[in-house]
Amino acid sequence: MRFALGCCTLKRGLKTVMKIFAVIITIFLAFFVARAETVEREFAYQKGTTVEIKNLYGRVFVLADEKLENKIIVNINSDKKLTSSEFRTETAKGLNLEILPQNAKNRVDLIIKLPPRARVRITTNEGEVRISGNFEAAEVFTETGTIAAQVSLEDLKYNFLWTASRPRFLSNPTLEEIKEKSAGKFQIKGKIAQKPEDRNQKTEEENTKTEDQKPKSLELNLTTARGIILLNVNPNEVPSDLRERTLTNAAKAIIRSGDSLLMEAIRRGSPKYFGDYAATLPPFKKTPNLTLGEKPQELPKGNLK
Repeated sequence: MRFALGCCTLKRGLKTVMKIFAVIITIFLAFFVARAETVEREFAYQKGTTVEIKNLYGRVFVLADEKLENKIIVNINSDKKLTSSEFRTETAKGLNLEILPQNAKNRVDLIIKLPPRARVRITTNEGEVRISGNFEAAEVFTETGTIAAQVSLEDLKYNFLWTASRPRFLSNPTLEEIKEKSAGKFQIKGKIAQKPEDRNQKTEEENTKTEDQKPKSLELNLTTARGIILLNVNPNEVPSDLRERTLTNAAKAIIRSGDSLLMEAIRRGSPKYFGDYAATLPPFKKTPNLTLGEKPQELPKGNLK
């Protein structure tokens, strides 16, 4: 009997402790949620100016929004509220935005929407930078932060520079060869001019678009000390190790098979070795396939006697 009463007392005690623990966790989370601050601000945009963004305390995501014309929308997400002295802006010669928190441990992330064909210059430290949309020019400087660009490839001039390490990158289009520069720097520089796959399928109405509506060129200059550069690659698909490896026998067999999806994955992972091996293979021949023939033409019927 005493044992049963002891067990019941122990269970009630555990329940009480769990309730107290749950209350403490709730208060703890509420405290940090209350500290978090999200602010949205708007600024006027003057066409032809360069938007400069400097944030050494978090990430910077920049989007070209086709709905915007003469304004810039800035979303600031920080661990705690920023004072006016921690958020510096200059708009006389275009927007110049700089984050200067008093506490260096305060994380500040920025999401910035710009009008299409804007020019932007971004500087971070360890924070990730993402650029997406139709820009005229984009410059990015980071220490170790990943730089991910999702842009049109119809007329792209790119210049990727690593100042303190060998290049680590993934690219959907094939890039130029890596060139080693002085003082331990490495550069990948070139131009891409890809036509849309459906260019020949455009209607006559689409072909009469004015020059202003046609895609225009983009200059993409990305500089990092030891960061990773991604060009039209989803950051969630990036492996932890980007060192280029020689092709295995299985990878070579896939390339010989002509499987386009698997070949693309191999090319992105080892562009140099993929290109060298593919150059040694004979032209790929398609296997015969069945197609529907043309309908037989109806011949005029004659009267037989």
